[in-house]
Amino acid sequence: MKIRQGFVSNSSSSSFIVDKNKYNSIYNIARLMVAKRNWIFDQKLSDVIGQAEKDNILDDKTGITFQTCNYNTFIFPTQYCYLIDTCHNYDFYDLFDDIDYNLEDDIVKEMNEKCKVLYEYKINSLNGVRDLLDMNILPFMGRYWAADCEVFGSFPYKKDRLGLLSSYSVCPKDYYHETFVLDNGDKYCLDCYRSEKYWAE
Repeated sequence: MKIRQGFVSNSSSSSFIVDKNKYNSIYNIARLMVAKRNWIFDQKLSDVIGQAEKDNILDDKTGITFQTCNYNTFIFPTQYCYLIDTCHNYDFYDLFDDIDYNLEDDIVKEMNEKCKVLYEYKINSLNGVRDLLDMNILPFMGRYWAADCEVFGSFPYKKDRLGLLSSYSVCPKDYYHETFVLDNGDKYCLDCYRSEKYWAE
């Protein structure tokens, strides 16, 4: 079966799990989703992703993110699957085959190890993984390559009194823009770059 969460706490997003044995390239997943989005500059973005694959710029612990309507798409690799959090405006979920449910124990074990710093409760099933995605955990799972800005970094986070994660750093130009911390430690606003550079072309 495919594991999907219909709508997360951010009402503009949805998330699901993709079997890594069936889609062994994070670049291919990103290109499929970009093609489905079908924006005017998507051929350029697809070419950027294709060149990144040729150059082999990503390791197996780095995800891909890019803008999708008013919400970023996040694709994050684990050993057995790809975790995807994206915008519900497109039927991305229908692009991918069912996940092998026999992988449940392996996925759950890995997710418990990866997420023990972020959340303090134990995951017992794929539904538990889905619950984590429901808490908007994916942006804070690790390092990302922002494909439409061609930079590497991560999203800083804080925990509120309920233990939920949220970004703690915002763009000085726009309070609703979350900052991206580059590998060199500089703060970078992906939204401002897209507005001022990408959309202007």
